Amino acid sequence: MGRLDLDKPKDHVAVALAGAAQGAQLVEDMRSSQISRSPLCWFGLEWQRRAGDDDGPAAREVAMLFRNLLLSAFVFGAVAPVLPATSTELPKEGTCHVDSKLEGKLDLDKSSSVGSDGIESWDETHTTTINCGHIRWPAIKERHCFGLDEVSGALRLASGYCLDIDEDGDKVLWKIAPNKRGKNSAMSSDSAEVLLANGKYKGMSAKSTYRCGYGGSYAKWDGLCDGEMTFKLP
Repeated sequence: MGRLDLDKPKDHVAVALAGAAQGAQLVEDMRSSQISRSPLCWFGLEWQRRAGDDDGPAAREVAMLFRNLLLSAFVFGAVAPVLPATSTELPKEGTCHVDSKLEGKLDLDKSSSVGSDGIESWDETHTTTINCGHIRWPAIKERHCFGLDEVSGALRLASGYCLDIDEDGDKVLWKIAPNKRGKNSAMSSDSAEVLLANGKYKGMSAKSTYRCGYGGSYAKWDGLCDGEMTFKLP
């Protein structure tokens, strides 16, 4: 007998007939054995058939019910493996919307200034949600961003990195492109691209653009970012 294709109706019939044959044979073996047991014995309640026991309609009805139960079990067992399985494999490419809520601060120990100019080290923690429509993108468990700003007069040139760690522990390192804005600006427009990635993201190329608004003080702030990510996997 060749391999069955359960996607074809004729093979569904073959499986059902095979299950029926096995069930019928099992019932027949039970009926012809020297000591018969009721269906209740399968649940741990044993009953031995004795000479003279009634083999009338009630007994035949119990046997028929048990036979139908066996047939259902055999057919379901044969068909169940063809139920579709869900897949967590990422698509090869796409575009996603990215929202972030952040908290940041200056690292004064790593910053240096000469008058009003200098180098400022910063550190941010983000809570990030990635929405790719019908695609389920793995939840980002942690996003940590850090970098250095060059402050000169009323302007700052910002650059840095963001490390994403997802729910499975896989990582993506983003490089933030240098961007210039006002020293005390409450808004920024930034872009970033993937520098390194491992796990399910290995070999991924991706770019993101986003706008952020900030509140708080010069040395400690919070903010909201809204952006878009495009990606491609090998």
